[in-house]
Amino acid sequence: MAYQIIEGNIVSRDTQGTTRKFIKRNVDIIIAECKRQGITNKYLIAAILATISKESQFIPQNENLSYSIAGLKKTFGKYFGQGKANPDDFSKKPEKLANYVYGNKYGNKEPGDGWKFRGRGFNQITFKGNYDYYKSLIPNIINSPDLLNQLPEASIAAVSFYVREFKNNKIKKNYGKLAYDVSDWNEALLIVINATAGLNNPKTSDVVKYNYDKAKLSHGFLIDYLEKNPEGTTVPPTNPSDIQNQDNDSSQEPIPSEYTDDSEQSDSDISNSSDTPISSLTQIFPPTLNPLEITFNTEDFKVSDKAKFEKGLGFLPFVWYNGVQIDTKDVLNFKLYHNGILPTIDILFRDSYSFFREDGFPTDDSFITIYLNSRSINLRSIHMDFKIYDFKDIGDGTYRLTGICDIPQLYLRKFNSYSDKTSHETLQELSRQMEIGFCSNINSSSDKMTWINPGFKNIDFIQSILNNSYVSDTSFQYCYIDFYYNLCYVDVNKEINRDVSNDQMVNGFGNSLLKDVENSDTNDESLLPMSLTNDPASKESVSYFNNYDIFNKSTRVSIDKSFRSRSKFYDSIKKEILVFDIESQTSDGSKSIILKGKANDTKMFNENTSTIWLGKQDNYNVHDNYNYSVSQNRQNLDDLTKISCKIKLPSCNYNLYLFQKILLVFVDIKPSPVNDSKFLKRFTGDWLITNIDFIYDAGKISQTITLVKRELGLSPNESDNYINKPVESDNSDNFNELSPND
Repeated sequence: MAYQIIEGNIVSRDTQGTTRKFIKRNVDIIIAECKRQGITNKYLIAAILATISKESQFIPQNENLSYSIAGLKKTFGKYFGQGKANPDDFSKKPEKLANYVYGNKYGNKEPGDGWKFRGRGFNQITFKGNYDYYKSLIPNIINSPDLLNQLPEASIAAVSFYVREFKNNKIKKNYGKLAYDVSDWNEALLIVINATAGLNNPKTSDVVKYNYDKAKLSHGFLIDYLEKNPEGTTVPPTNPSDIQNQDNDSSQEPIPSEYTDDSEQSDSDISNSSDTPISSLTQIFPPTLNPLEITFNTEDFKVSDKAKFEKGLGFLPFVWYNGVQIDTKDVLNFKLYHNGILPTIDILFRDSYSFFREDGFPTDDSFITIYLNSRSINLRSIHMDFKIYDFKDIGDGTYRLTGICDIPQLYLRKFNSYSDKTSHETLQELSRQMEIGFCSNINSSSDKMTWINPGFKNIDFIQSILNNSYVSDTSFQYCYIDFYYNLCYVDVNKEINRDVSNDQMVNGFGNSLLKDVENSDTNDESLLPMSLTNDPASKESVSYFNNYDIFNKSTRVSIDKSFRSRSKFYDSIKKEILVFDIESQTSDGSKSIILKGKANDTKMFNENTSTIWLGKQDNYNVHDNYNYSVSQNRQNLDDLTKISCKIKLPSCNYNLYLFQKILLVFVDIKPSPVNDSKFLKRFTGDWLITNIDFIYDAGKISQTITLVKRELGLSPNESDNYINKPVESDNSDNFNELSPND
């Protein structure tokens, strides 16, 4: 099966036609770790890769135990039903569920052990008995079980589990050979799946067959990848022990990595992480926080009507409150957007049934659920809960409400410290604590220190981390929470410099009418170049925008913010006043106009400098660039706003995300006699998305996208004549470098 390497990901379609995206580095780590621990049989390695693709999609993570009532009955049917526990008491209560179904089993003896030793890592290792086995390989794993979600530890534990299981004599008894002697791709996969589910399960059992079928989806293209990349990439282990010499503890009965009774079927696929547009952001781990499940009683529907109803749900904003839908015809205006880093909604609606005047009037911490259908099997739909932040009775049965995303831990005041961690690591740990996912285009940041939350709300603490984060002298960062419960941490300059010429997007159904969508086969969706245009020829695709406004406030920003900043502070440790100059990043000026004054106006450039006094600073417990990073991030983000545009898409495009670089092609619909060029070359080019608004008004839903451009394109004449190089400063201090000032 064919695959592509795109932005550090292995991307391919599985046997069902669904796009799969796995982090290449993590796949390579597993391959190398298998060989380091003595698993050199390529059939077994491919089977381990396919199994991990099903278990965690190569993202070490906590087990998601936030189940709906239907999910509880399907996955843990043994524990719920007549004469057993009431699933209502455990739905969406992951900790309570873990302690109930995993308690008093396989070494879980103390209260809370079920939750403490729930599934983690690449292959969802569960139960204290399993964690005990890894104590000699991963120090402190019992006290800090989340170590299994770190890359080195996760790879060590995952492969060690199979090293142990392959020694089990039940494999030879059931398959007629030792695991290491297998020479067939499918038989190797069956053995590995059987070991994962527990070798006490017969190889013909339902649980083995079910999980084998799930792993088989990506088995083919992972085999192809392994054949071309047989060595992988090593990661230094945290323990220098020679893992190949670890013997199986014969006194302890092996425990399945993912405990499953014969009657249960466990599906560990993460729906939020694979079927996404090709992106520069990598999802390090998915969210475990889930929105309220929307349920309908469809027993009275005909089968055909039920399928039609489910397929068409959410094509217009679906608003759900206290088990009641606010009918679409009563929604007068709807807007989903970002306010700062937070997803936010504004809704103006009629209360046709006087529900909100009486029983439905919001109380403290009330929330509302929205659902927007992406019209695509390959793109995620938006399904999110929002706390009702403001609620106003306008009169005549009309109400307006504002909601902010319902992530409970985000708004709590905490006293925490994150010792010896980078901003990248700290934001990951915060995300796990808040049960949200984490996405980034940053591999690591260079700002290790102890990050202290002195009682801020987590949302304010995140902003504080962002302000002082540092990756390199040529980087500046931003973060936000997306519409899918992920904290996204972005190196903006890295995205601006990324080559997007080969980016593609799913066309979806564009402007198709609902009746056309209902009759369509969504597996046949086509791919388009990742670009947006006002060319009328693109009207039937998600690439088309029908309206745009362009704004130029470069002079205003230059006057208000200056071309560069000079920051000074007194270092109480060194007893010195330190000075550093910050100038925002630019290109080399060969293909664009750098918006920093007139061309070659050195005098204006050097004099348009703002001086900032940061006061007295104690740098004892902070990273080396702690003070510098504040000015660096601020100066670069300010200069991004000089040129902006707003475009309106009549058909929502779910491929797009914040701080994505994308090509805009502006077509001159009515060329003038002076300029008969079809394209507006000044504005056609790469832009950066800074806001995405979903707007429902007058019975139609559309998207308004805000984009920024750091530099202007050159016209043909300017390409030949314009001298446009970055201005050289006459300041003796080196930019981006701390220097003492007497």
